Amino acid sequence: MGAEGDDNVNSASISQDIEAVNHGLSTPIRQDPVIEKLPKTLASSYSDEQLQGMRVALGDRIWGKHFIDNRGTFAFPFILWRFYYVFLLGQNHRSYTRREKHASMLMLSVLF
Repeated sequence: MGAEGDDNVNSASISQDIEAVNHGLSTPIRQDPVIEKLPKTLASSYSDEQLQGMRVALGDRIWGKHFIDNRGTFAFPFILWRFYYVFLLGQNHRSYTRREKHASMLMLSVLF
């Protein structure tokens, strides 16, 4: 498959993602929390379809509310790099993998 075929596949995948997000949205795209973070002048320069594409691209980065959500950056003296940290604490709503279940049972048995 050539580059044109790859573009068609990617376009179809993005369109499917947009449709999936639209189906799950109960509010108009311009009232979406991700889109509302854009400056109003910038958001108004995009069509609804373009905003929906941005929502799909950025949507996975939205995190639920956590009991503790602490994020920041820091730098060491004489090192040119900056580092970031994220500390989240809250109820886990994911389903556990078999490995995670075994590790959890092992840690629980060690503690008690």
